[in-house]
Amino acid sequence: MRQKRHYFAFGIHIESEIPLSVEESTVVSEPDLSIKFSGNFPLTPRISSIESYEWSSDGDNGTFCMKIRESGYIEYRFSNNAFKLEVSCFGEHDIAEKDMSVFLMGIPLMIYFNLRGIPSIHGNVISFNNQGILITGNSGAGKSTLSAGMLSAGGKFVNDDLTPLIIRNGEAATLPGFGRLKIYPQSLKALNFDVESAPRIYSENFPEDKRWYIPNRKSNSESSDIVPIRAAYFLTERKTGISEPLITRLSPGKACIMLPHHILMERVFRKYLSRKYFEELLNFATLIPFYQVVLPEDICHTEKYANDILENSRQHFNNNQSSLC
Repeated sequence: MRQKRHYFAFGIHIESEIPLSVEESTVVSEPDLSIKFSGNFPLTPRISSIESYEWSSDGDNGTFCMKIRESGYIEYRFSNNAFKLEVSCFGEHDIAEKDMSVFLMGIPLMIYFNLRGIPSIHGNVISFNNQGILITGNSGAGKSTLSAGMLSAGGKFVNDDLTPLIIRNGEAATLPGFGRLKIYPQSLKALNFDVESAPRIYSENFPEDKRWYIPNRKSNSESSDIVPIRAAYFLTERKTGISEPLITRLSPGKACIMLPHHILMERVFRKYLSRKYFEELLNFATLIPFYQVVLPEDICHTEKYANDILENSRQHFNNNQSSLC
């Protein structure tokens, strides 16, 4: 029998037979999501290696099955109330549990929130005095690097990659997730962070050298406190020949068009999401200002870019904010 471990993130208690790549929780309560495991570990799936995928429901359970090219498939079987998840992995190759655990921290939780009617997107949140700044964009756009720069500027870590979007008392907000940031070593070096103290995310089976950056200040991850979001930024491709970020405010209509394209693994999940999901997502897009940002290609001045974004956001901060809880 596999050992059950307990974690707390996004305001929910997770009980998992697959160890996640984060610290275990000291929270003692009934789990909101119980994860069971069966089968063998295949090669870690990448979005480019997914051959097919399917969501189905038999009335009592929902199943998301991903066929992985040349290695097998992964099946996520949720109870329809999203309290239980069984992960079945079948393939020809063994894999370190740490690789699967990283994958588990993304897609299954996105499905969990969808089943609960909560939109979630591919983005990071950093807060200043409990006022959140949302950063989203395609992979490689610089979300993690800019987020790390904001931490250097005095920000507090809230979310990385997966950000659930909620509305409380008419205000846009999120719940804090896992207390660590995925980032490349060159970005850590550019910010004068200690690369050697940042553990590798993946095992030696994979050449991609991405690291966990764990902020020194206390993480929000053991808290269920809601963090209001005051401004959001879409990052586009970096540009040569500029020395400071180009920040353009978007109309609410443009924000509503762009935000759905930043759903985590959007091309995989979009056709399976409910109409209510998109209604909530678009409602969220009308509540806060959205900006499009072009960052300079040179990452050595990331801390300056982060301060530019912060200064632009301050005009939207609420100095007399009410509690959203």
